[in-house]
Amino acid sequence: MYKIVIVTSRQDDFGEFRRALETTERNIALQWASSGSDALTIASETTPELLVVDETLEDMDGLTLIRKLLGVNAMINTALISRLSSSEFHEATEGLGILSNLPVVPGKTDANAILTILSGIVKSKL
Repeated sequence: MYKIVIVTSRQDDFGEFRRALETTERNIALQWASSGSDALTIASETTPELLVVDETLEDMDGLTLIRKLLGVNAMINTALISRLSSSEFHEATEGLGILSNLPVVPGKTDANAILTILSGIVKSKL
């Protein structure tokens, strides 16, 4: 089972992404957090396989959350919602180990792509 936490206050914009994760053949447990502090609490109490982090949260921006997450558990995989171009994203996130840059309104294709990346990582740890 993959435990995935989606960190956003815009749950409505993640409907297609959520449905794609829930209907995949993989066993997915989804959890939502609307703030960075809530996400850090979840990460300190459990070890999700993935945090999907919105670029702007109630209490901090997504990059700040990912930097703080490294201090809690650097082994938790992350994906970041971002408006940045590919080169800008690489420049801003270099060294943070972020798996993927997702669009502002992620969809089914994005969910499938991130699950493919995640399953490759999880299998390599076994």
